[in-house]
Amino acid sequence: SSTYAIVASEADNGVKIIDISDVDNIVAKGTMGDTDSLELDGAFGVDVFYSTEDGNMPYAIVTGQVSDAFQIFSLNDTDRGPVPVANRTSSSTGFGLLDSPTGVATWNTTNNDSDRWAIITSNYTDSVTVVSLADPSNTSVTDTLVQNSQLSLDGALRVEVSKIGDRHYAFVASNGTASSTGSN
Repeated sequence: SSTYAIVASEADNGVKIIDISDVDNIVAKGTMGDTDSLELDGAFGVDVFYSTEDGNMPYAIVTGQVSDAFQIFSLNDTDRGPVPVANRTSSSTGFGLLDSPTGVATWNTTNNDSDRWAIITSNYTDSVTVVSLADPSNTSVTDTLVQNSQLSLDGALRVEVSKIGDRHYAFVASNGTASSTGSN
Protein backbone atom coordinates (compact mmCIF):
# COMPACT_ATOMS: atom_id res chain seq x y z
CA SER A 1 0.00 0.00 0.00
CA SER A 2 3.04 2.29 0.20
CA THR A 3 4.88 3.93 -2.69
CA TYR A 4 8.67 4.02 -2.74
CA ALA A 5 11.39 5.70 -4.77
CA ILE A 6 14.80 4.14 -5.34
CA VAL A 7 17.61 6.69 -5.53
CA ALA A 8 21.12 6.04 -6.84
CA SER A 9 23.81 8.43 -5.60
CA GLU A 10 26.86 8.73 -7.83
CA ALA A 11 28.98 10.77 -5.39
CA ASP A 12 28.07 8.69 -2.32
CA ASN A 13 28.19 5.33 -4.16
CA GLY A 14 24.90 4.46 -2.52
CA VAL A 15 21.37 3.24 -3.15
CA LYS A 16 18.51 4.45 -0.92
CA ILE A 17 14.83 3.61 -0.56
CA ILE A 18 12.52 6.57 0.15
CA ASP A 19 8.86 6.23 1.17
CA ILE A 20 6.96 8.77 -0.97
CA SER A 21 3.44 7.59 -0.02
CA ASP A 22 2.74 10.95 1.63
CA VAL A 23 4.30 13.62 -0.59
CA ASP A 24 4.10 16.11 2.28
CA ASN A 25 6.12 13.81 4.53
CA ILE A 26 8.63 11.70 2.60
CA VAL A 27 10.66 9.30 4.74
CA ALA A 28 14.13 7.91 4.08
CA LYS A 29 14.19 4.15 4.62
CA GLY A 30 16.97 1.59 4.13
CA THR A 31 20.31 2.42 2.50
CA MET A 32 23.02 0.37 0.83
CA GLY A 33 26.30 2.29 0.87
CA ASP A 34 29.85 1.62 -0.25
CA THR A 35 30.76 0.35 3.23
CA ASP A 36 28.15 -2.41 2.90
CA SER A 37 27.95 -5.15 0.25
CA LEU A 38 27.56 -2.59 -2.52
CA GLU A 39 29.91 -3.37 -5.38
CA LEU A 40 29.14 -0.22 -7.36
CA ASP A 41 31.23 2.91 -7.63
CA GLY A 42 29.43 5.86 -9.12
CA ALA A 43 25.88 4.48 -8.78
CA PHE A 44 24.05 6.19 -11.64
CA GLY A 45 21.01 4.64 -13.36
CA VAL A 46 18.21 2.71 -11.65
CA ASP A 47 15.05 0.88 -12.66
CA VAL A 48 12.67 -1.51 -10.89
CA PHE A 49 11.26 -4.85 -12.05
CA TYR A 50 9.15 -7.57 -10.41
CA SER A 51 9.42 -11.35 -10.12
CA THR A 52 6.10 -13.19 -10.18
CA GLU A 53 7.87 -16.43 -9.20
CA ASP A 54 8.87 -14.70 -5.95
CA GLY A 55 5.36 -13.43 -5.15
CA ASN A 56 5.70 -10.27 -7.23
CA MET A 57 8.80 -9.26 -5.27
CA PRO A 58 10.41 -6.00 -6.42
CA TYR A 59 14.03 -5.80 -7.53
CA ALA A 60 16.15 -2.81 -8.52
CA ILE A 61 18.89 -2.84 -11.13
CA VAL A 62 21.49 -0.09 -10.64
CA THR A 63 24.39 0.85 -12.92
CA GLY A 64 27.82 1.80 -11.58
CA GLN A 65 29.48 4.27 -13.93
CA VAL A 66 32.90 4.18 -12.23
CA SER A 67 32.99 0.44 -11.46
CA ASP A 68 31.89 -0.53 -15.02
CA ALA A 69 29.17 -2.73 -13.55
CA PHE A 70 25.55 -3.15 -12.59
CA GLN A 71 24.08 -4.70 -9.50
CA ILE A 72 20.65 -6.19 -8.75
CA PHE A 73 19.02 -5.72 -5.35
CA SER A 74 16.00 -7.28 -3.66
CA LEU A 75 13.65 -4.59 -2.35
CA ASN A 76 11.49 -6.96 -0.32
CA ASP A 77 12.26 -5.34 3.06
CA THR A 78 12.04 -1.56 2.71
CA ASP A 79 13.15 -0.91 6.31
CA ARG A 80 16.29 -3.03 5.90
CA GLY A 81 17.06 -1.52 2.52
CA PRO A 82 18.34 -2.93 -0.76
CA VAL A 83 19.80 -6.46 -0.46
CA PRO A 84 22.41 -7.44 -3.10
CA VAL A 85 21.38 -10.36 -5.33
CA ALA A 86 23.84 -10.27 -8.26
CA ASN A 87 26.59 -8.16 -9.78
CA ARG A 88 28.12 -8.06 -13.27
CA THR A 89 31.18 -6.10 -14.35
CA SER A 90 32.79 -5.38 -17.71
CA SER A 91 35.17 -8.28 -16.99
CA SER A 92 32.23 -10.76 -16.74
CA THR A 93 31.80 -12.98 -19.79
CA GLY A 94 29.69 -11.19 -22.40
CA PHE A 95 29.60 -7.88 -20.52
CA GLY A 96 32.76 -6.36 -22.06
CA LEU A 97 30.99 -3.24 -23.32
CA LEU A 98 29.79 -2.22 -19.84
CA ASP A 99 32.43 0.49 -19.67
CA SER A 100 30.89 3.49 -17.89
CA PRO A 101 27.29 2.20 -17.83
CA THR A 102 24.81 4.95 -17.14
CA GLY A 103 21.12 4.52 -17.94
CA VAL A 104 19.01 1.39 -17.51
CA ALA A 105 15.41 0.50 -18.38
CA THR A 106 13.51 -2.76 -17.88
CA TRP A 107 10.52 -4.34 -19.59
CA ASN A 108 8.58 -7.57 -20.00
CA THR A 109 7.48 -8.90 -23.38
CA THR A 110 4.91 -11.19 -21.71
CA ASN A 111 3.70 -11.81 -18.17
CA ASN A 112 6.33 -14.54 -17.77
CA ASP A 113 9.51 -13.87 -15.79
CA SER A 114 11.44 -15.61 -18.58
CA ASP A 115 10.54 -12.68 -20.86
CA ARG A 116 11.99 -9.93 -18.62
CA TRP A 117 14.81 -7.72 -19.95
CA ALA A 118 17.01 -4.70 -19.24
CA ILE A 119 18.77 -2.38 -21.66
CA ILE A 120 21.85 -0.58 -20.35
CA THR A 121 23.56 2.40 -21.97
CA SER A 122 27.35 2.66 -21.79
CA ASN A 123 28.74 6.14 -22.12
CA TYR A 124 32.39 5.30 -22.81
CA THR A 125 31.83 2.47 -25.33
CA ASP A 126 28.97 4.29 -27.13
CA SER A 127 26.76 1.22 -26.83
CA VAL A 128 23.60 -0.35 -25.49
CA THR A 129 23.47 -3.86 -24.05
CA VAL A 130 20.35 -6.02 -23.67
CA VAL A 131 20.41 -8.27 -20.60
CA SER A 132 18.09 -11.16 -19.74
CA LEU A 133 16.58 -10.78 -16.26
CA ALA A 134 14.79 -14.16 -16.34
CA ASP A 135 16.87 -15.15 -13.31
CA PRO A 136 17.90 -12.00 -11.38
CA SER A 137 20.76 -13.90 -9.71
CA ASN A 138 22.18 -15.13 -13.03
CA THR A 139 21.87 -12.50 -15.78
CA SER A 140 23.20 -12.86 -19.31
CA VAL A 141 23.78 -10.60 -22.34
CA THR A 142 21.50 -11.26 -25.31
CA ASP A 143 22.72 -8.52 -27.68
CA THR A 144 24.75 -5.32 -27.92
CA LEU A 145 24.69 -2.41 -30.38
CA VAL A 146 27.58 0.04 -30.78
CA GLN A 147 27.97 3.43 -32.45
CA ASN A 148 28.30 3.18 -36.25
CA SER A 149 27.39 5.20 -39.35
CA GLN A 150 23.78 4.01 -39.12
CA LEU A 151 23.34 4.37 -35.35
CA SER A 152 23.94 7.44 -33.14
CA LEU A 153 25.03 6.18 -29.72
CA ASP A 154 27.99 8.49 -29.13
CA GLY A 155 28.03 9.06 -25.37
CA ALA A 156 24.90 6.93 -24.74
CA LEU A 157 23.59 8.23 -21.42
CA ARG A 158 19.88 7.58 -20.72
CA VAL A 159 17.34 5.07 -21.98
CA GLU A 160 13.59 4.51 -21.69
CA VAL A 161 11.51 1.66 -23.11
CA SER A 162 7.98 2.08 -24.44
CA LYS A 163 5.56 -0.33 -26.08
CA ILE A 164 4.12 0.98 -29.34
CA GLY A 165 1.57 -1.32 -30.92
CA ASP A 166 2.85 -4.85 -30.30
CA ARG A 167 6.58 -3.98 -30.16
CA HIS A 168 8.90 -2.55 -27.50
CA TYR A 169 11.24 0.30 -28.45
CA ALA A 170 14.19 1.78 -26.61
CA PHE A 171 14.72 5.53 -26.78
CA VAL A 172 18.34 6.46 -26.12
CA ALA A 173 19.66 9.93 -25.29
CA SER A 174 23.34 10.52 -26.01
CA ASN A 175 25.61 13.41 -25.07
CA GLY A 176 28.33 12.87 -27.70
CA THR A 177 28.93 14.73 -30.92
CA ALA A 178 29.15 11.96 -33.53
CA SER A 179 26.14 11.70 -35.80
CA SER A 180 24.73 9.04 -38.06
CA THR A 181 24.30 9.39 -41.79
CA GLY A 182 21.42 6.95 -42.15
CA SER A 183 18.15 6.23 -40.45
CA ASN A 184 16.89 3.35 -38.33
